[in-house]
Parts: sequence; structure tokens; C-alpha cells
Amino acid sequence: MSVPLAATAARLAEGVAALGGAAAALREAGPWGGALVAAAGVVALTAGARHPRALAVWGGGAVGTLAALALHRLLQAHLGLAPHVGALSGAVAGAAVCGAFPGAFPLAAGALPGALLGAQVLAGQGALGAGAGALAGGLAGIAARRLVEAAFASLAGAVLLTLGAAGALSSRPLVRDVAERPFVLAAVALVLGIAGAAFQLGRGPAPEPSPEPDAPRQEAP
Repeated sequence: MSVPLAATAARLAEGVAALGGAAAALREAGPWGGALVAAAGVVALTAGARHPRALAVWGGGAVGTLAALALHRLLQAHLGLAPHVGALSGAVAGAAVCGAFPGAFPLAAGALPGALLGAQVLAGQGALGAGAGALAGGLAGIAARRLVEAAFASLAGAVLLTLGAAGALSSRPLVRDVAERPFVLAAVALVLGIAGAAFQLGRGPAPEPSPEPDAPRQEAP
């Protein structure tokens, strides 16, 4: 399992490095661009889980992208898709399916890490391990739907808020110093994401729209 774990650690390091690159790009966009991104992050961080269909579209796109990146060798070998084309195709497919069926998002969000973990545990029987892991993870995702939705919305919002604040306040030396350290940015986003998930779970689900009262019947004269 050392090789898969090393590959996973390398992927995480690449993701953190990409976070630093995004922060640098937002600094170039100026304070107003950073402020807009930060505002979007605040909305997702505090209320994203209360809009399940929109959340399912974005979440499905993210899961589809990650799945395509995890399977890029198979996609390239059998379909001839370059990694960026496969990632874009996965994003579009995931967003379309989860947007049409919002309940598919927590299923997919649990199935993907379950499949990856199962393939690592049963390294000699990768397909069997991936299938069993996907089934277990998908069922867990459905059972913990509210937790999955709140966690995704909060972590995505936390990343946007962290990057946006780094861009909007880049003129301040302390903020600029933090923004140049991707692992610090990742730690800040993680702490904000955990706090946001706890807040959204504490608020409870969005209230159901109340049915319109029936029009009063007019009695015949």
C-alpha cells in the first residue's frame, strides 16, 4: 500500500501547490476580484447546503473531475482522452447527472473515495476492491447526506473565502506573507471549512415551502 499512499500524498501536495497558484492569480486580479470571490465564499460557507440543487451541480462537477483525474490512465488508454479533456468531460457529466438528480451527489461523493480506498486495500484485486469500496462509500454518503452537503459547501466556500481574502487584502504585508505559503492557506481553509460545516449543520435543513391555502369556497345563493 506504500505506492498508492505515496501517490495520494503527491496528489495532495499538487493540490496545495495549486491553491498557492490560485492565490497568486487572484492577487494579480486586484482587490475587487478578490472581494467578489470572497463574497461567493461567504455565501457557500454559511448557506450553500440550503440550496441542494445548485450544490449538487457544483458538487457533481467536482466529483466528476476528480474521478476522471483518478482514471486518467484508463481514459487515455481506451478512449484516447488527454487528462484535461477527460477532466472536463467528467465535470460536465457529473454536473448534468447530479443537477438532474440531486440525490446522486452524496452517493457519488461517498462512492469515489470508497472506490479509491477499496482499490488500495485490495491491491491484488483492484476492481473488486474498488467495487466494494464504492458500494460501501455510496451507501454511507446517502446515509449522511446532510453531512456530505454541508461539508462540501463549507470546504468549497472556505477555499473561495481564503483565496478571495488573500487577493483583496494583498497590500497588507501579513496577508501577503500568508498567501505565499500554500500550506498555511490550506490550513486556514480547512479550519474555516470545519467551522462552516458545524454552523450549517446546526442551522438545520432549509424549511419546506408552505403550501398555498385553498381559495375559500363561495356558497351558492
